[in-house]
Amino acid sequence: MSNTRLAWLALSKLPGIGGKRCMDLVEYFGSAPRVLDCSDRWEEVLGAATARKARSEGIDWSWAEKQLAHLERLGGHLLTPEDERYPYHLRQIHQLPPVLFVLGEIPSAMPCVALVGTRQATSYGVGMARRLAGDLARAGVCVVSGLARGIDGAAHQGALNAGGQSVAVLGCGADVVYPAEHAKLYRALQQNGAVVSEFPMGSSPEPGSFPRRNRIISGLSLGVVVVEAPARSGALLTTNYAAEQDREVFAVPGDVRRGQSAGCHALLRDGAKLVERRRRYSGGVGCLCCASGWAACAPCTRTRVSSARASGSRPLGWGRAACGCPVHSSWFGARRLAWSAAQTRTSRSGSPAARKTLCAQCVGCSCCGFLLYLITLYVFLTSLYFQAKKRLRRRAHAKKVYFA
Repeated sequence: MSNTRLAWLALSKLPGIGGKRCMDLVEYFGSAPRVLDCSDRWEEVLGAATARKARSEGIDWSWAEKQLAHLERLGGHLLTPEDERYPYHLRQIHQLPPVLFVLGEIPSAMPCVALVGTRQATSYGVGMARRLAGDLARAGVCVVSGLARGIDGAAHQGALNAGGQSVAVLGCGADVVYPAEHAKLYRALQQNGAVVSEFPMGSSPEPGSFPRRNRIISGLSLGVVVVEAPARSGALLTTNYAAEQDREVFAVPGDVRRGQSAGCHALLRDGAKLVERRRRYSGGVGCLCCASGWAACAPCTRTRVSSARASGSRPLGWGRAACGCPVHSSWFGARRLAWSAAQTRTSRSGSPAARKTLCAQCVGCSCCGFLLYLITLYVFLTSLYFQAKKRLRRRAHAKKVYFA
C-alpha cells in the first residue's frame, strides 16, 4: 500500500479538516506524510483552535489501511490531488475532495457534462433525460449524474444505452448501492465509466451528504443541464455550485401548467441556456441546441483535454487539442466558437510557425459559428431598419399636425 495514499486517508478523517484545509496543509508542509509528521506545527496554518480539534482524536492508521484494502479488494482505487489521474477540472474548485474512492475509471479522454433533476420525474422528464444523455454519449461526451431515482438514473441509462461512458457521484460510500433498485445500473457503470464518492467505504446515505456531493458533480463537468426540477429541488443546488465554479448552466423547459419544471423556468429567467431541440448541420455533425449556445459536436468533443498543459489565460473548462486546431481547442459553447474564430484571425497575423489552420473535421462547427454570426447580424440590421422606420413615421405625423 502507498504510504502517501494512507496519509491522505488519515488526514481526511481528522475532525475539522476539509478539502481546503487539507490542501493548505499539504502546500505548506510539502506532502501528506510530512503534514502528519509535523502535527505539532499545525497552528501555523490552521490556527490554535482548529489544530487542537484536529489532534484530539489522533491519527488512525489502522482505519486508513482497512479502507484502502477494502477498496482494492473491490477492484477500485483511491485518487488524491497529487495523482495524475485526479480529474483536472475537479482540482480547480474551491472545496475539492481530498480523496476520491473510485470503482471503475473516470474517463479522462473526453469532456463531461452533468445531467441532473428531480427524483419525482414525469415520463416527459425521463424521456428527455435519456434522449439528451444518448445524444451526448454519441457525440463523445461523458454524462455525470448522481445515481438517484428519476432524472439521474434515466441520464445514466441513456448514456449507457447509447454505448457511451457515465460517471455516478454518490452521497454514500462507493460500495453502498443506493437506491437499491439501481443495483444493475450500479454494476454497469463500473464497466462503462465509474462510481465515485468522497465518503469512506461503508458510509450509509445521510440527508446532508447529497447536497455536499453536488459540488463534485458540477466540478467534474464543463456544464450542468437541469432536465426537470420543481422550484425547491435539490438539483438547483448543483447549479449554484456550477455558477460558483464558472460552469455553464442549461435548462430544459417543461409544461407550464405543472410545477414539475418550475425550477427550470426560474433558471431560464435568470439567464440559463435554453435546451430546446437537437439539430443537424453540414458534415453530419450533431449539435445539441447549437443556436442557443451549446454545441455538442462529435469532432470537437472527442478531443482530449490536456489538463496539465492547458493555457492559464483561458477560462476554466477550455483545453488545448493535440492538433492545435482552435475549434478543437474550444469545443463547448458558442462563445468558444467565437473565441476560436478570433484565435484563428490572430494566428494568421503571427509568425508562420505559430499559424493554425482549421481541421477539415471542423467544417460543421465553423458553419454553426458562421450561422450564429449571420443570425446576430440579421437581427441587428432588422432592429435598425424598424427604428428608422419608426422615426420617419413620427416625423411625418408631426408635419401633419403642424400644417393642420
